[in-house]
Amino acid sequence: MKVIEVEHRFGPRKAFENVDPQYKEFREGVRVLPAPYFEDRRIMFMFIAEHQPGEPMWPEGGYEVRGPMGEFRAYYLDQLILHPEVIKRRYGKNILKSNSGNRGRPSSGEKPVKIGGTGKRGRPAVSPKLRKNQPYIPTGLPRGRRKKSE
Repeated sequence: MKVIEVEHRFGPRKAFENVDPQYKEFREGVRVLPAPYFEDRRIMFMFIAEHQPGEPMWPEGGYEVRGPMGEFRAYYLDQLILHPEVIKRRYGKNILKSNSGNRGRPSSGEKPVKIGGTGKRGRPAVSPKLRKNQPYIPTGLPRGRRKKSE
């Protein structure tokens, strides 16, 4: 994949060439990277909708994107890819090795790379042996919270 200059009736514009299909798997609200902003990847663009060629108001087709200030922007079909951060989260850090044959995707025998912890947070669960209802042993102190004194 590389960024090229394409001649257009309004002047030259930037576009992507030889894009991998995994970079084109859009869903609403996912972070995307337009070709004109390929050098400055810090700017946030969110995908809204895809329009096929021939639709009303979209004779050449294109993508509808929400810009960094909340505005709507339109890009041609060859000007948009998933943001590299989204790809990195989806396929792990192997995607950065573009010379590898599998391009970051796990092969059929491998398990995908797990990113993050176990997914459980907070205090560990009490074992069922300790959780049984045990009889109350009086300590001589009152039970529970004290009443609010007025």
